[in-house]
Amino acid sequence: RSLLYLIIIYIIMQTSLLICMLISYFIPIITVYLKYDNNQSVSNIICDQKNKYIILLFMFIMGGFSLLYEWNRQNIPSFIFISLILIGIYGVICINETNLLHYGFAVLIFASIFGFMIHHYFLSTNKILLGFLVTQFFLSLFMILFKTHFFLLEVMMIVNFALFFLYLHFITNMI
Repeated sequence: RSLLYLIIIYIIMQTSLLICMLISYFIPIITVYLKYDNNQSVSNIICDQKNKYIILLFMFIMGGFSLLYEWNRQNIPSFIFISLILIGIYGVICINETNLLHYGFAVLIFASIFGFMIHHYFLSTNKILLGFLVTQFFLSLFMILFKTHFFLLEVMMIVNFALFFLYLHFITNMI
């Protein structure tokens, strides 16, 4: 019976952290959405001096909740991948897109996202997670091959990863 209580507390804690992550991520998402006006990339919006500091603040808040979430998950590779994604995000926000280092941080983000997705797919061998992983692969391939719809492909990759993360949360905490 006490094990059941611990499981319930863990699920509530993880879900609360996830909700806090989503709330803090909402401000950067809304900022990008409101500032989109035929921009070539997400970086173009988040590096703009008018947007960068509010986005950075809320990404730090979201990062704190993400690290707590991953720490509670007690999965070291997952924690490392999320840490690398966050480092990449902060680098992309802080370094202007005219600097080559900006693109190094962007590659770090997407490589870490792939690592996270591959790691969790192999832990669960869940077919839906595999679907998200394959989708991420093809979106990445399209981004490399067809640079004309860069903004849309970036957004689709971010949304796909978010859906993967949410689905992973529910299969690991609710089943």
